[in-house]
Amino acid sequence: MKLPQIQTEILRLKEGAGLTDKFVYARIREGMDAKVISTNRGRVEQSEIPDYSTRHKYLETAAKLLDMFPSQKVESRSMNIDIQIEKLPPAELAKLLTGMAKQINAGPKRKVNILRSGQDQDGA
Repeated sequence: MKLPQIQTEILRLKEGAGLTDKFVYARIREGMDAKVISTNRGRVEQSEIPDYSTRHKYLETAAKLLDMFPSQKVESRSMNIDIQIEKLPPAELAKLLTGMAKQINAGPKRKVNILRSGQDQDGA
C-alpha cells in the first residue's frame, strides 16, 4: 500500500469510530469549560469553581493540534580547523582534542563534523 492509501484507510477507520475532527474539537471545547469535581459523603458533585489545571491541559492539546507552538530553535555554529594532525606530537594532539571536546560540550547541542585533510564540506 502506498502512503496516501494508508492515510485514507486510517481516516476511514477514525470516521467509522466517530473520531472526526469535529468530535475531537467539540470535546476539547467542553474540556476548556471544566469545573472542579468533589465528593461529599459519597456523592459526586460538580462545583462552579473552574478547574484551571484541566482547562490548561485541554488548551495545550488544542494548541498542539493547531500547530500553535513555535518550532524549537537550535543554535548552530560551524568551525573549520586546518591542522596537519600527523605532524603533531601525541601529547599536543591529545591536549588539542581535549580542549575542543570541552568547548563543544560546554555549549548548546551542536553538530560536529570532522573533516580529513583535502576533504570538502560534502565529504568529497
